[in-house]
Amino acid sequence: MSGTHSTSLLIADGLAQRGWEVGMLILDGGRLTETSVETFNDIAQARSWLGNNRAVWCYQGNAGIMEKLRQAQIRPVVWSHIDLSSEISDWLDQDWITGVVTVSDFCRLALLHHSGHRRIGRIYNPLNPFYAGENGTQSIVRAHPRQAVFPGYVGETKGAHHLFQCWRHVRRALPDARLVVAGSAKLYREDASVGPFGVASPEFERRYISPLMQEFGSLAQAGIHLAGLLSPVELRSLYQQSSLGVINLNAHNATETFSCSGVEMAACGLRVLSMASAALPETVGFTGNAVLVAQPAQLVPAFVNALNQPLDPKNIETQKQQIRNRYRLSRIVDDWEELLIAHADRFCDLAGPWQYKKNFRYLVKITLARIHAGRLLDGFLELRRALIRTGGDTPS
Repeated sequence: MSGTHSTSLLIADGLAQRGWEVGMLILDGGRLTETSVETFNDIAQARSWLGNNRAVWCYQGNAGIMEKLRQAQIRPVVWSHIDLSSEISDWLDQDWITGVVTVSDFCRLALLHHSGHRRIGRIYNPLNPFYAGENGTQSIVRAHPRQAVFPGYVGETKGAHHLFQCWRHVRRALPDARLVVAGSAKLYREDASVGPFGVASPEFERRYISPLMQEFGSLAQAGIHLAGLLSPVELRSLYQQSSLGVINLNAHNATETFSCSGVEMAACGLRVLSMASAALPETVGFTGNAVLVAQPAQLVPAFVNALNQPLDPKNIETQKQQIRNRYRLSRIVDDWEELLIAHADRFCDLAGPWQYKKNFRYLVKITLARIHAGRLLDGFLELRRALIRTGGDTPS
């Protein structure tokens, strides 16, 4: 199950256990089982049950569903797990939605200049208590001190191609280094096509995995184990045996608005390696124990260094406590309880202090918002996009 899906269920069940009446409808036709919340078969049934209470739409880019909600006269809070788009900006302008909840301040930054920015809040995703451990801060003996683990979707969107490209250099530098890939292209779609290795699309496997087998003689000799999709029990055990967790190795900002897997690995005592892109410095880098790489050229040396450097038990225990305190499920459910009864104009205040870096982009956007001039920036960006589309010069 993806981090977004499990997060939605954790929050829904957490609220239900506190006495809230919670209903859930999967708008693309799926069905829920084994949950303590009420479930519905269609939007009309859900609308009748909802009455005048607050609806939350867990949004992953399926914008076409907005029309279904409008026809049902549902004005939801959009709980966005992706970058805030121009569509969400339009929905705010047209008052089709009550407000927006993002999963990081990095994500919120996209519309910080918007006239409705006070209706845009931030609530972090919770840490699944399963990964918080049952033994408090008890130290774990790492069975494989030079073992790295990459969990999740095996494809270019999560930077898995960079992982395999880097690994040949890591393995040459550290012949005893091991890499476990605990994921698959089937994470989001069970019917996704995979190649002979069974973990990625045929084209991806041909381009990035087959060359390693040819170069080293076998994947085992390359130090690679393709574990496929694992259960939470198996994942937690793998994390506890390893020393380094690897998440998104893309340098662009298009993918990680939070990273549930990065938080889970950090909670299990892993040092986390990633590019310093998107929300990752905010959501996993704040502990100071993560290895966040600024430039792609620095990736291999950072990878080798991280595997070569023994974990400091004291630093790891501090990291685990920081992660558990910040993303504790009960604390996140507290935040949702406040938001569900608050006026939408308070969403911004309920988010608390700004956590993402206050760079030039932040200063420009917050200034434009305060003087109600955000549309100037929207106009400039639209002109810039139009010039790029037509091959014209970009204004300086």
